[in-house]
Amino acid sequence: MSHKVEGEVAMPTRTWTIRTTSDLGRTVADIRAAQHLTQADIAADSGLTRDYVAKLETGRTSPLIDHLLRLLRRLGATITVTFDVPEAHDDTVAPPSPPAPDEPSAS
Repeated sequence: MSHKVEGEVAMPTRTWTIRTTSDLGRTVADIRAAQHLTQADIAADSGLTRDYVAKLETGRTSPLIDHLLRLLRRLGATITVTFDVPEAHDDTVAPPSPPAPDEPSAS
């Protein structure tokens, strides 16, 4: 699946349907990994601890989220998350630059 804004190249998207806290956690983990971020990276950016992010990604969250998802299921509704998948890029690392010549010492 992909979508296109006028004048832009279509970017592939990925969609998740959220029914449980485990679905929600897996979605967060998948999107985080697609952006090459660690749990520590996303935790720091979000003001959370890495341990809490780990709990969220494994579906071990507060009862509030579980209850909200249960209510939505009972009402026949679902949550859908759509993510624009970044284009593949060359992950090769350029060789290191040669060291700069030593500056002459002032003696």
